[in-house]
Amino acid sequence: MRPRTYLLLTVLVINALVAALLGVSLVQSRAQYEASAAKTSQNLALVLESAISGTLATSNAVLASTAHEYLRQLTAPRFDLRALNRHIEAEFTQLSFNDSLRIAKADGSVAYGTGVDAETNISIRDRDYFIRLRDHPETSTIISQPVRGRLSGQWIVVLARRVSLPDGTFAGVVFTPITLERFSALFSSISIGARGVVTLRDAELGLVVSQPLASSAEIGSKRLSQTFLDLAKTGVSVGTYDAITVIDGVQRKFSFRKFENEPFYVFVGLAKDEYLAPWRSQVLELSGLMAIFSLSTFALSWLVYRANRQLLRQQAQLRQMAFIDGLTQVANRRRFDEMLPLEWRACRRDGVPLTLLMIDVDHFKQFNDRYGHHAGDECLRAVATTIKACLGRSHDLVARYGGEEFVCLLPDCDAKGAFAKAEELRLAVQALAITHEASATTPVVTISIGAAITTPVDDNHADALLELADAQLYRAKSSGRNRTCLSEDPAPQPARTP
Repeated sequence: MRPRTYLLLTVLVINALVAALLGVSLVQSRAQYEASAAKTSQNLALVLESAISGTLATSNAVLASTAHEYLRQLTAPRFDLRALNRHIEAEFTQLSFNDSLRIAKADGSVAYGTGVDAETNISIRDRDYFIRLRDHPETSTIISQPVRGRLSGQWIVVLARRVSLPDGTFAGVVFTPITLERFSALFSSISIGARGVVTLRDAELGLVVSQPLASSAEIGSKRLSQTFLDLAKTGVSVGTYDAITVIDGVQRKFSFRKFENEPFYVFVGLAKDEYLAPWRSQVLELSGLMAIFSLSTFALSWLVYRANRQLLRQQAQLRQMAFIDGLTQVANRRRFDEMLPLEWRACRRDGVPLTLLMIDVDHFKQFNDRYGHHAGDECLRAVATTIKACLGRSHDLVARYGGEEFVCLLPDCDAKGAFAKAEELRLAVQALAITHEASATTPVVTISIGAAITTPVDDNHADALLELADAQLYRAKSSGRNRTCLSEDPAPQPARTP
C-alpha cells in the first residue's frame, strides 16, 4: 500500500472513529433530554393534579358545611337569613380559587350567597347539574360541564351539592363556580415554555380549559391524538407519549394523569423543538468542532505526507551521494563492497554462478597528460555510461572501483555468458572512437577486462573472486591490452581492432 493511501486511510479511520464517538454521545445526550422532558412533564402533571384536587376537596368541604347550615335554617323554627349569610361569608374565605358561594332554592332561583341581593333574579333550574341533583337523590355532589355564568358572564365549571330535607324532599342546591380563567392562571404559573400546553379534560375527555386559553368553540372538543386514544384503551391512568397536537400541529411530549377522586384528566405537553433546543445547539457546536478536527487532521496529514516525501527524497539523495560516484554517476566503490557479499550469498543460496569483471581504461594516465583532466573526466563518464547501457539486466551492477578502473557484478552468468558480455563491453567502448593518440595500443580509447566466474559454495571467499578477476585483468594488460581474459581461459584473447 502506498504511503499516501495508508496515511489517508488512517486519517479517515480516525475521523470515522471520532465521528462515531460524537454520534454515540449525541444519541445519548438526546435520550437524556427526552427523559428529562418526560420527567418534567410528569412532575408538572402531578403538581397540577394535586393543586386542583386540593381545591376541589376544599370546595366539597365548604359545600357540605354550607348545605348543613342551610338545612339547619330550613328546619329551624325561624329562618335566620343573617346567620346563613354570615356562615356563607365565613366559608367563602376558604375558597381562594372559587368565584362565589351560593344557594339555589328548590325551584332553581338563586336566593342566597356572595353577590346575591334582593334584586337578583337568576334561576339555574335549567342547568344540567341542577336537574340531575334534583332528580337523583342518590347523587350528593356533582361537577358540571363548562357553562356560561349567568351572573358573571364568564365560562365556569360548577361544583354543586344537593340539599335534602329530613324526609328526603329536594330542598335546593349549594354551588360554587370556578371560572376557567382561574384554571388558566394556575396553568400559566408553571414553566412549560412558549409553545407548551396544559389542558384539563372531563371524564369523557371533553376539553374543559387549556393554557393557552382555548376559544369558546373549542370547549368540549374531544379531538385527541390517536396515540393517546390507543394508550387510553389499555386502561392506564398515568402515562407519557409523543404526539403532534391536533389543533396546532406542534410535536410535543405529553404526560397525563387521570384524577383519582374527580372526573378530570390533566395533560402537560412540552414542545419538542423547545426542550431539544439545547441539544440542537450541542449538535451544531460538536459538528463545528468535528469539522475543524477533520480539516485539521487532513491538513496535518497532508503536511506530514509532504514532509515525509521530502524526507524520503532527501534520504534518496543522501543514499545516492553515498553509493553513486559523483563523476560517472554509476555505483561507487562503497556500493560495490556492499553488494559483493550480498550477491555472493544469493548465488550460493540459488546454486548459480557469479561473474565479476574488472575493467581498466587502457593508458589513461597518458590520456590525462595529453588531453587534460577535464577531457579525462569526460572520457570516464563516456566509458561508464557505455558499460551501464550494455548491462541489460536490472540486477547487474557496474561500479567505479577507483581511478580509471570499473567493476561489474553479473549474477547467474556462466563463463560463456561472461565472456560474451565482456567482449560486448570492450567493443562498445572501442566503438566510441574517443581519440587517444598517446595510446600504445590503438589510436582510440580502449579497455582491458579481467573476468572471474565461480559458483559460491560458502560465505567466506567473495574476496577470492575479486582477486581472481584482478589477476585476469593484470593478465589482459600484460598481454597487450584491449582484450578480455577469463579465469577459466588460460589463453589470452587476441586484440580486436576497430
